[in-house]
Amino acid sequence: MARWTAALFGLILIVLTTSTAIPRRIESANYWIVYSAIDDNWHQNIYRVHVPSGTVRRVTSNNLEEGQPELMGEDIIFHAFGRPTNSLYRVHLTGRQRKLIASDVSTRTVATSAQGILFTDTDNRLICYMNERAKMLAYDRVNSFAWSPDSKWIAFTTIDDQSRKYRLFRIRPDGTQREFLADSNRIIWQTRWSPDGERIAYISNDVIYLYHLATGDSTRLFGGLFINDFTWSPDGQRVAFSTYHNAGYTQTDIYRVDIDGNNVVELSTHPASEYNLAWSPDGQWLAFSADYNDSTFIYRMPADGGDIEQLTDTGLLNFSPHWIPATDYALHRWLLLAGGLILAGAGLIVLQRWL
Repeated sequence: MARWTAALFGLILIVLTTSTAIPRRIESANYWIVYSAIDDNWHQNIYRVHVPSGTVRRVTSNNLEEGQPELMGEDIIFHAFGRPTNSLYRVHLTGRQRKLIASDVSTRTVATSAQGILFTDTDNRLICYMNERAKMLAYDRVNSFAWSPDSKWIAFTTIDDQSRKYRLFRIRPDGTQREFLADSNRIIWQTRWSPDGERIAYISNDVIYLYHLATGDSTRLFGGLFINDFTWSPDGQRVAFSTYHNAGYTQTDIYRVDIDGNNVVELSTHPASEYNLAWSPDGQWLAFSADYNDSTFIYRMPADGGDIEQLTDTGLLNFSPHWIPATDYALHRWLLLAGGLILAGAGLIVLQRWL
């Protein structure tokens, strides 16, 4: 009897150990890219595509408008537009465990970290959602915002209606220690913290600036005709950005620049436009949206330039790509099922012994 009991507990321990180690990450070259897609009926939903296999999975499935995804671990934070107001939801990468976060939010993209979610309400006031609670951080008209890599600070920009000044601040997630950093007579937007937490990059007057927290200085990184967006490399040593190629504003191309402003390299020369840049976590790839062949889909290319590979063709428009290391959820389910069967069989054996 003692022998069977020990065997049963041994099996339970094995299954529990296995199930906590799964779902497991696949090798680093494998990713999901989460993105928004608009179908032929102009309904917007969220999908994920596996790289490099090309397998596509639909995450949300409402015949409404759900998009602008941001990642928070293996959860997706996204907007649901107009029911009857704009709302913010959280859902797992598999499409399960959907949860409402907030209603009456603005349509601006959100910012996420391991600690919480940043968004603005319909009056563009900045709100931090942490530990199942929402806290108002700024009553100003907030234009852009970003978490620091360690989640201890939040950078955000405001508009002063009287002076028409655009200002950059930082603040703690609990609303304390608000600190003025920089200002400009032109709009400041796309605020993004460097991976090492030492700089805050932003766009103003078609120039990418770096604000250096150690010195309090802002330095010019690159200026273009009109910079659409940019993304930091994972090591924080380079910035990739999309800017118009010609004065007619008919074509955007992707460039890369070192953080000292040197080594500006044009990575794409296609006559169409590329934008929505996202650097892969391993630093090897750039994902982006492009309107090649009169359709907007998601592509990738090596971070140093090279052949461009199409990743999606979902509906009419695909945009807002985000990388996340792949997880084998199917293997997870099968192992849990096998573990359950083993436990059930062991339990039956023990019951037979007792009876």
